[in-house]
Amino acid sequence: MTSLFRIALPGSVRKVESHPVSPVASDAPENSPGYQAGFDAGYRAGQWLAKLDGQREREVLAGKADVLLRKMKAVHEELLVVAAEHLPEITMTALSRVLNKHSIPKEGLVEEIQLLLEELNQAHQVTVECNEEDLASLQAGVEALGVSLGQGQIVWRASAALRQGEYNIESDLGSVDGRRLARLRHIREALEGIHS
Repeated sequence: MTSLFRIALPGSVRKVESHPVSPVASDAPENSPGYQAGFDAGYRAGQWLAKLDGQREREVLAGKADVLLRKMKAVHEELLVVAAEHLPEITMTALSRVLNKHSIPKEGLVEEIQLLLEELNQAHQVTVECNEEDLASLQAGVEALGVSLGQGQIVWRASAALRQGEYNIESDLGSVDGRRLARLRHIREALEGIHS
């Protein structure tokens, strides 16, 4: 293909001829340097576009995550405000449900120990530990109610580790930690005092 260009310069006119440009053959060998350079350039451009698309997608996902995080923080703050306003009611309701779910005898300590010993009447030996100040009255109260084991015996022992109103019952069938029951009994009495 040949073309003539006329360029007008101030003061002179020249005629410039261009050299013919030969079209690139479409069946260039794959191992030619031009083919390989074009392939490499296309490959790098594809990698760059894929990297750019990945970066855009990560930015979109990060934006969505930020929005979700802000919403979750707002819900959390709202829950804290609501919980702070209603904390006493929530606590009372939870305690009431726990205390109603677990049967804690409302009777006195003697009757509580009596009920537990009656459940352990198949045991061969039962040891009841309680505070030194409670020992004599509890033992006398339980014996006055006629509690006995089928073929075993009840051993009473004072323990300095237990406070007044607390006890432990050990047997070959199992054990009862009366300290937890005593704490629950105190909580129940306090709740009943609040409600009345």
